Amino acid sequence: MLGVAGVRSVTNEMQISAPTASSVRLNDEYITVQVKGRIMGSSKVSAMHARTVVEDGVVYLLGLVTQEEANEAVELARTTDGVRKVVTIFEYCKPTDEPCRPAPVAKEPWNSRARLPGSGS
Repeated sequence: MLGVAGVRSVTNEMQISAPTASSVRLNDEYITVQVKGRIMGSSKVSAMHARTVVEDGVVYLLGLVTQEEANEAVELARTTDGVRKVVTIFEYCKPTDEPCRPAPVAKEPWNSRARLPGSGS
């Protein structure tokens, strides 16, 4: 994989296990909402740069962040009820490194043409 152009690293957190029950998946969704909400409410972490994935109570934090953002995101996730473990898969940048921040994602064409009900357009 590292020989593929543009690939800087590969993280293998694969776990072999039985399929999770629907109650576990529902709990994972609840944890995801809780962690994302706490990150969005934090003034120390940009929710645009930190992604959250939860599987069987394990929170995976991914993104391009500063060390301070990473530390805060981990603390917020770690102290959320129901979290068994936090795995970080961050790429780090300095707060002053503008090229380190990803460019804004362009809207999908179907999003840019979407009309709200009653908008008259």
